[in-house]
Amino acid sequence: MIGIERKASSMAGLVSSLHRTIMGMKFWSFIGVVAAMIWLLYWFNRTVLNPSHGFDPVKELEQLKEAEVLEIYHSYLDNIELPCDRMLRAGPPADEGWEICDDERFRPVKPCLAYSFGSHWGKSFQFDQDIARLYNCEVFSFDPTMKQDKEVKAKSVQYFDYALGNNLGGSSRVMTLTEIRHSLHHDERTIDIMRLDLNGKEWKEIRYMIQHGELHHVRQLFVEYNTDMNPSAGELLKRLYTLKAIDDAGFKRFHVRANQECTLFMNGIPEEMLKNLDTGCYEVHYLNIHLEQ
Repeated sequence: MIGIERKASSMAGLVSSLHRTIMGMKFWSFIGVVAAMIWLLYWFNRTVLNPSHGFDPVKELEQLKEAEVLEIYHSYLDNIELPCDRMLRAGPPADEGWEICDDERFRPVKPCLAYSFGSHWGKSFQFDQDIARLYNCEVFSFDPTMKQDKEVKAKSVQYFDYALGNNLGGSSRVMTLTEIRHSLHHDERTIDIMRLDLNGKEWKEIRYMIQHGELHHVRQLFVEYNTDMNPSAGELLKRLYTLKAIDDAGFKRFHVRANQECTLFMNGIPEEMLKNLDTGCYEVHYLNIHLEQ
């Protein structure tokens, strides 16, 4: 009985306190609180209790304005999902360098394999060479703009002037990831590290690789995402769906770097908002949780 009386007294005190708080509010403040509570209950019902009833996340996204989609897109790219306790830098300290996750469960172990695609023209090959030096990996570097001169030759890295892509034009220098692996007799091997720097073409190639299951054998994936191509709201949504598909395939972001060398320019976006988005490119580092060692 005493316990019941105490609970009743506590409840009465809570109600009395709530009543005093409400009575002390100004009229419009009270209306705002009620409206917020109604909206919160409505959101909870349609997203948690009954998500299938009239709630389509794709349709909801498609109704957003271009600036709102852009903000979601940048926020998504600029956050990590899976921490890596120990990272080693491969490549120059600024642009062109990447962080290797050296945690035991993801660390490249001999005999390891690394693929490096794109954007070697006029740049250093330090990343490729560091991977070979740090982990004694077999490193294969691909870029159709690359010249086989003394400057780019290194015993630790094999260079090919192939372009990554779905070869619809019939060129022998354009190959899918599956075709490249097959030509190098790597069909059954895990790619410990794969880097993509394709100057905007990464979106198309990643969609193709996801659709054809080509990334299942990649343990660490590094991608430079370009967003400075003045994309429409529809293209930004397409990119968000691509990012979700990568996540669904088991790739989690462990490190992100905003590349300050890329500028962001988009028509129709408020200048104030663009000031808060300080880059047009993100260097995103992924770990494949399905390939932990």
